[in-house]
Parts: sequence; C-alpha cells; structure tokens
Amino acid sequence: LGDEPIRLKAYMSNWTLDDNGGLQILDDAPTPHGIMDKVRFNPKEFEVLPNSNQLVRLAIILPPDSEEGEYRSMLFFEDTKTQTQRF
Repeated sequence: LGDEPIRLKAYMSNWTLDDNGGLQILDDAPTPHGIMDKVRFNPKEFEVLPNSNQLVRLAIILPPDSEEGEYRSMLFFEDTKTQTQRF
C-alpha cells in the first residue's frame, strides 16, 4: 500500500446489477437477496503497516428457515484519512 501506515474502515453494502449489467450500490435498506444484516466481520477498523497485511474474519449467519438461492452483499474497505474506497 505504500511506505506509510494506512487506516481502513470496513463496511457492507447491498448491491444489484442495473439494466446495463453495471454494479449499482444500494442504500442500507434490506433487499430480498442482500445479506448485509446477516454478515458479521471483525475488525471493522484497523491500521495496516507498510509491507504487511490484515486478516478480516467473516461469519454469515442465515436463519434455519432461509430460502435457498443466491444472497449477496459487498464488503468495502475505505481509507479513513482520504475517504478513498479500495477494493
């Protein structure tokens, strides 16, 4: 990432594809196929030192009566200093 430490914030967003097949980020409202309210991850904010990495643990907890099919949300990492999204 460079010669300086970077502080990142992780957060989830629901998404879908628009009519042209492009990515459309949705607001935080629940969606039929979104799982952002069922995903837990840690840490939510952390510092990454130069030439190092950070493990982010994910857990997806679906209720036993969940419908079968595709569920989706996206995990973003944002630089807290510049507010630049890094995927």
